[in-house]
Amino acid sequence: MNQNSLVIMLILIVVSGGLLYVDQREDYTEVVAPPETLARLSQLNPELIDAIELSKGESAFQIRRKGKDWFLPTLWDSAADRDEILRFIDDFSAIEGAEKRGESTASHGTFQVDAEQGIRVVLKDLDMKPMADFVIGKSDGAGRSFLRLSDEDQVYSVKPNLRRRTALGGDGLVAESWFRKILYELPEDSKAREIILTRGDERIVLEWVPGAPADAITGESGELVKSGTDPEWWIREPENIRADTNTVKGLISALKNVRCEGPLDPADEEGAGLTEPSASIEVTFVDDTRVILEFGANRDLPFGGEGVTARLKGDRRIVVTQNWVRDGLIKGLAELKAVEPVAPKVQGGAEGAIPGVIPANDPADPAKEKAPAGGAAGNPAEEG
Repeated sequence: MNQNSLVIMLILIVVSGGLLYVDQREDYTEVVAPPETLARLSQLNPELIDAIELSKGESAFQIRRKGKDWFLPTLWDSAADRDEILRFIDDFSAIEGAEKRGESTASHGTFQVDAEQGIRVVLKDLDMKPMADFVIGKSDGAGRSFLRLSDEDQVYSVKPNLRRRTALGGDGLVAESWFRKILYELPEDSKAREIILTRGDERIVLEWVPGAPADAITGESGELVKSGTDPEWWIREPENIRADTNTVKGLISALKNVRCEGPLDPADEEGAGLTEPSASIEVTFVDDTRVILEFGANRDLPFGGEGVTARLKGDRRIVVTQNWVRDGLIKGLAELKAVEPVAPKVQGGAEGAIPGVIPANDPADPAKEKAPAGGAAGNPAEEG
């Protein structure tokens, strides 16, 4: 290599290094004040947000509001997780400490705020006009994330971490992650008076017996108190027998949070096996209100494994839930029967005998073995 070629190569290296430095300076600038558009994100009024549009790559869906509730149009208008949505919106109000980290489109892939990797969020009002439009990038440490306004190239690192929500985690973005996984919640202070359980050909009717109050009886020796009976559950069908109250209470407690895993097409009642449910629980309360939960056919769960279809009678929604949800509510007769106390065995087997005391007519009495044949044993106190 001649001297001229070497000089040219050195010049090219210096120039390339300079251009790389300039490019990095453009993409990783010093901290500056955020634009007014970004500052306004923290001033959004949640009450004015009527729709949230989310997209990532080819995945896109909308979350809509109706009154105080939210629903998912692409999932048969299924209920969305209202609490999770409000927490997500609250994160925008908490945005602070913005630091500019990138200037050009070349930095978008690095911070994952490009069209393929970033999560685009568009907040719309009642008239479906955009109130905010931005892209959430990857996390920037534990408490920060990268963010870009959709119509601008600048990338900012902001607090808090907008990717911390479960529904925004992972590689994909799916509407099912925003689905409300509660099929039924037993209202506070509800008191059941009758429960009907069915599974296959078995039908069990349970009845709540309040119990009799204690009665006072006055006699010659003064006032005596006759104890009443405790409230308890009884099985009325297919037998008339006392139920295990703790088991029934556990069943009712399970109604406080009946979980489900995903929505199904509400028009496919037959495919879900709910035209003739495989199991059901019907609860009648003391105020005569009633709730019926029905279970249908086996169905794959959204995230793996097998569950069972279910619905709340009178509600058009059909869902798939875990098998243990059904099994926690639908108990068999053997599980529901009260375990009666077993009388302790006594020597000699005489019913009502005192444990440890040998009855006088018991052939095992050693005194009888010493008695002379043909007559009773004599009284030792009279001998001598």
